[in-house]
Amino acid sequence: MGKKKYYPMLETYQAKPTFDSGLCIISPVVTVERELLAVCKYIQGKLTGKEFSLLTKGSFGSENFNVSAQYVIPEQEISSGHVCFLEELESYRQDGFNTIIHSHHTMGIGFSGSDKDTINQNFLCSLLFANGEFKESSLLIPFQDKFIKFQSNKIEIIERIHFDESLLAKFHEPEKLVKPDIEVITSLELTHGYPIYGPYHNLFSKKK
Repeated sequence: MGKKKYYPMLETYQAKPTFDSGLCIISPVVTVERELLAVCKYIQGKLTGKEFSLLTKGSFGSENFNVSAQYVIPEQEISSGHVCFLEELESYRQDGFNTIIHSHHTMGIGFSGSDKDTINQNFLCSLLFANGEFKESSLLIPFQDKFIKFQSNKIEIIERIHFDESLLAKFHEPEKLVKPDIEVITSLELTHGYPIYGPYHNLFSKKK
């Protein structure tokens, strides 16, 4: 069996200078779909004592960076303290997987120095998952010809329903009874002083 080939992190974002603000900011908030949180919990439960990584897709909103529930898991070698990818990641990123989720097991709940120099430098968004929660995020926000790097612990779990809006056309309300344009005078109106409209007005004789 041949020797394993380990693939380094990508270099695309490192080709542009980044400015580290050093600030923990409130905005933009990173939102994550609850389905993705459940996936990470499940994986961590199966890989007891091991770290892991997966890729997902994210996009900037007006105030948030929104992480979808769509994900891929690259081939990787895992241990209690590191993850080494066994395949190239560039093709995934070309398909829009611009966000990486990296787990910690025995380490602290913040990004390590190695995380900041490698993982966080190579994806628009990096999320740290530990102890069943997303603990911290790192964002590379494009600004002119460089990226500004922000770290934040403001991560919100959201419910997003994936529903085909065209299916709403299958729900029908009953047709409403429309008042006729021509008023029909019936015998009941003459005798009781109130008009009768609708499908039963023909049961009564009209005044001649």
